[in-house]
Amino acid sequence: MFKKITLVLLMAVSTIFCTAEEAKNLIANADFAQEFKGWYVSKAKTSTSYTLKKLDDKNILVAKGDSKLGEKNAYIKCAQTLKLTKEQIAGKKFTFGVTLKAVQVSGKLMFAIREVDANKKTIRYQAIKLKKRDSYDWKKFTKTFTASPDTTEFAVYIVSNYLQDDDEILAKDIFLNDAE
Repeated sequence: MFKKITLVLLMAVSTIFCTAEEAKNLIANADFAQEFKGWYVSKAKTSTSYTLKKLDDKNILVAKGDSKLGEKNAYIKCAQTLKLTKEQIAGKKFTFGVTLKAVQVSGKLMFAIREVDANKKTIRYQAIKLKKRDSYDWKKFTKTFTASPDTTEFAVYIVSNYLQDDDEILAKDIFLNDAE
């Protein structure tokens, strides 16, 4: 009887933690279920495009190089300012992550959390960067960091430049969780 009760309690606690982890994502529309709602995508004439495609009934973010679109070295971003207060951010510990598939990378792609102070100046970027010539199937990247005590705002940045015609990076499961 004790084993059954213990097993039921462990299963209940496990379910609570799994549900809490899913609910902790501080990035709105991180799964792009509502397409780019809540995200800003720059409109620069650049050789990179951000699009969405369906994979297993989920929207996957695709960063693709295409020289017919514009300049090869132009900077393009997909960004979102998070709706958090200074008290929720300053001096606290967070885990940022994304799962990526790099078909080919000859340019640059960065996923980052931008820490901003009260004067709207960048303190630093907590970045996950893809390297040239990276190629791999789905791989999860995470970065745990402590926000500066001066941080009053976070923004999520996905920034690419120098992507070439054959470059293609797919992203899913983007998250920022309070790690404390």
